[in-house]
Amino acid sequence: MPDKAPENDPKEIWRSQPVAPAEIKLESHVLRQKARDLRSRSRRELLNSIVLALLIAAGSVYGSLWTDAPVARVSFAAAAAWVLIGQFFLHRAKRQASLLEGAGARTSLDSCRRELERHIRFDRGALLWLHGPLFLAFGTLMGMLVVAVAGKGVLVKMAAPLVALLVVWALCMAAFRQSQERKFRRAIEELDRIERER
Repeated sequence: MPDKAPENDPKEIWRSQPVAPAEIKLESHVLRQKARDLRSRSRRELLNSIVLALLIAAGSVYGSLWTDAPVARVSFAAAAAWVLIGQFFLHRAKRQASLLEGAGARTSLDSCRRELERHIRFDRGALLWLHGPLFLAFGTLMGMLVVAVAGKGVLVKMAAPLVALLVVWALCMAAFRQSQERKFRRAIEELDRIERER
């Protein structure tokens, strides 16, 4: 049996193959998957924002039809218009560019970065375009009820826990949105670090 030359030995040829392209390909695949996960989360957030906006708008329209007070009607109408106009801005912040399937790692990095930045813009916009109209509508309702039973401290005593709960909820939502923004910022910094190491 003739001896095989080491340069023609299949085992040696296999062992001498470079592994860096496989790592880049795997990293690119992971980044594409992360971008897909972020886009999926974006779609869920958009659906939730649409449902919440419709509920706020419907409640505000009902409130404006229900009351005879002109100030309350204007306030409810403003809340409905605010939340519906806000949907345009929230959707604009979340519009997604589709990721090309054959894209390289550079495109995957950019796609992940864009999705993270969209999440940050959405979280900032949600406080203004969703929670703002909700507070306006709820504040108008509470103001109307307090005025309706003026001089009777019963409603104020009954409404105080609900108002306190709403304030606590607002503070928790603001803290949650800020923690999400910090998390997304750290992820962007990690992507920048990966890009610098290339």
